[in-house]
Amino acid sequence: MKAELISVVKQLKDLDNEQEAFIASCPSSVGYIFADNAYTSAKGMQVDLLINALFGHLAEEIFWFLLEWKPGNKGPQMWESNGTPWIFETAEDYYKYLETL
Repeated sequence: MKAELISVVKQLKDLDNEQEAFIASCPSSVGYIFADNAYTSAKGMQVDLLINALFGHLAEEIFWFLLEWKPGNKGPQMWESNGTPWIFETAEDYYKYLETL
């Protein structure tokens, strides 16, 4: 994957971390107001469209990293077609993997 696209993934992950930290800092009785509304849904759909357009067949993999991956997992999270496992303990591990694509 080109360095420019890896940079986009890094920035998306950083921004997602910022959003999650903000929601976590809100009292649970009001946090949902910022995350569950028509405005944020539309913004999320815009991001989804752009990720699909930029990453094509790799979009689902990018969504997995942004939305589901958690740091510190020491077990394989992905396997190449030849059976080679990939372990992503840190975001940097994932970015190195993207360099191979």
